[in-house]
Amino acid sequence: MEHRLFSHITMNWRGRPLTSHDVVINSIAATTTRAGLTVRADLDDGSYPTGVKVSNAQMAALPVSRHPFHGDWNYTLHPAGRTAGPPASSKPERPAALPELTGLSPGELDELIARLGALRQAQREQRARAHPASDARHKPRSGRPPVFPFPDRVVATVLHLRLALPDDTLAHLFGASRTTMRRALAEIRDLLDQQGHRIEPVTAPPGPPAQIPPYAPQADGNTGSKIKRAC
Repeated sequence: MEHRLFSHITMNWRGRPLTSHDVVINSIAATTTRAGLTVRADLDDGSYPTGVKVSNAQMAALPVSRHPFHGDWNYTLHPAGRTAGPPASSKPERPAALPELTGLSPGELDELIARLGALRQAQREQRARAHPASDARHKPRSGRPPVFPFPDRVVATVLHLRLALPDDTLAHLFGASRTTMRRALAEIRDLLDQQGHRIEPVTAPPGPPAQIPPYAPQADGNTGSKIKRAC
């Protein structure tokens, strides 16, 4: 919601003095995009006391259903009085079409992602050791995780090499920009070459799906990416 909604609201009311609640509500409600975004905004005139402490027991009792993919960030908070659904499985759901499209079983794809991630991490550490500590370009960076995570970059490259899908098609399927996709393909192809792993193209590729959900490997410790817990 932060980048899909609030960014457009900010652009819509830029340069406009927010002098009253009516101005704020109307500015939010008037936000639209070419993709069809519409916003409904109402003023909540309720009174909420400040300084209220929430205990760990109260947090644990919240009716929350965490999603299989990054449940710390993606979850559904149910209204009070409703019970949460069954806890999410520790194993992430697999996109059913991926084995057919990639030619790799989930285990083989996990192993490939782990090996490429380990090689990528080793190269990063080597570059960091080869540069002085004062060089800020090679210091670890904080902030939000990448929009196009490493496992999905590997999957996209496998599809590119196996099915001959162009970068603009892959960018649409994965919700990334063409520039990001091109950089990802170049990076992963280089890692594949260093590993000596060849993706064999198919003679009669199946048609691409309408979209490809995010791919979360079983063992995420070797991909070079760490998940920052939000709550």
